Amino acid sequence: MRQAETAVAQPGALDQVRLAANRQLNPERKAELGQFMTPESVANFMAGLFSQRTGSIRLLDAGAGVGSLTAAFLNRWGADDVCATAYEIDGKLASYLRETMHAYGNGKFEATVIDRDFIQDAVYRITMGRKGAGFTHAILNPPYKKINSGSEHRALLRAVKLETVNLYTAFVGLAIELMAPGGEMVAIVPRSFCNGPYYKPFREWMTAKASVEHLHLFHSRTSAFNDDEVLQENVIIKLVRGKKQGKVTITTASDIGFSDLEAHDYRFAEIVHDGDECSRRGRTEVYPCAYSAIAWRSERRTFG
Repeated sequence: MRQAETAVAQPGALDQVRLAANRQLNPERKAELGQFMTPESVANFMAGLFSQRTGSIRLLDAGAGVGSLTAAFLNRWGADDVCATAYEIDGKLASYLRETMHAYGNGKFEATVIDRDFIQDAVYRITMGRKGAGFTHAILNPPYKKINSGSEHRALLRAVKLETVNLYTAFVGLAIELMAPGGEMVAIVPRSFCNGPYYKPFREWMTAKASVEHLHLFHSRTSAFNDDEVLQENVIIKLVRGKKQGKVTITTASDIGFSDLEAHDYRFAEIVHDGDECSRRGRTEVYPCAYSAIAWRSERRTFG
């Protein structure tokens, strides 16, 4: 392992890079792009959810920021025979990202940093038949921002028949489409896709093309991105492209230290409802469509 790579792999090193970059970002620009960078402990947990690697890897990191997720993946699974493709549209973050990728440079590791719009690029690849062999792995912390109905992004997504209302579901949906059969994706996203009519087309897209293998729930709304003071319910989800749906592992932890991690397996039908009228027991709200019961069922079973 090269000296630079060793430095990036040291505990706390990725957080130092992330925090340094965060201080340089314009708050208005950050809000415009929906940027919330992944803490190192969360990145390491996400990297650990992938199956044991076999053979060469084609890795996608869309909305890569400073490269924390890719670095966590490489630290966990090794950089040899890995071809990483990382998208980052912000120029300052892309500079940090290139430095992170350079730290792993050797004859058996290849990295491409793309500073173009991921949605535009992905739609072009899909519609022009240029997906290639597809990615074997994807690790994502996509931007979180509403997509206006008359925007260019909305029109592009409709061109590939992906109807959705937020950048994060657009990134996940397009990444699924770019995956090779059996390819694994781990993403940290808001929980809002789990219920409601606006996200129903995305849920149908996701479950038609991939199986849900793992869901991690955070107890606190501020746990995942506490440095950014983000008041958002987040989940970590693992998907497998084209795999038959089986049981789903649900984990919970009180914070991003994961010291009290608990895991339970459920049948898919126990956590996902197919009907359009799903209610959470003990509450008055009625949530249309699938996924409404994820948090309630896991908390009820885990915490009694």
